[in-house]
Amino acid sequence: MNIGKYVGFIVVISLVLTVFVNGCSSKSAIAANTATSQTTSTTTTLSTATTATPPTTTTTTTYPPTTTNTTPPQITSTDTPPPTKTFSGTADVSIGDDFDPSVLIVTVGTTVTWTNNDGEAHSVTSDIWGLFDFTLLNIGDTCSYTFTKAGTYIYSCLEHGWMVGKIIVI
Repeated sequence: MNIGKYVGFIVVISLVLTVFVNGCSSKSAIAANTATSQTTSTTTTLSTATTATPPTTTTTTTYPPTTTNTTPPQITSTDTPPPTKTFSGTADVSIGDDFDPSVLIVTVGTTVTWTNNDGEAHSVTSDIWGLFDFTLLNIGDTCSYTFTKAGTYIYSCLEHGWMVGKIIVI
């Protein structure tokens, strides 16, 4: 019985298993971190001794890159800040190139009136099907709706998709 063959066979099997296991874990880590920089190095050393010494493997992985940006992001939005006034009883929204104000806070029972001050026809249509749908408001036309339940109501102009407004009822 030649024990050297068995030792060599065991060393090869151990090497294959080690490379397979490390290869699988490295692939999983790389797939999970495709958006970041990665450094992976693997070193495998085989033992040439006649005794059963498994190969040694050293893996070094660096995630994410060592350079980091410590400057906080700057807010450069040109959006109108949210309203600070809450309307009760009645509130008005002007229709032009957009709804003004685009966000309105009202109390339950408030009637909101939209007035078309633009040279084009507009609509005021709720995203909740059947709640309100005022179509083809010509210049100077008005429409009104009384909000009887608390919640957030989104509406838009069907003719001009960028025109979106929000009524927050408290």
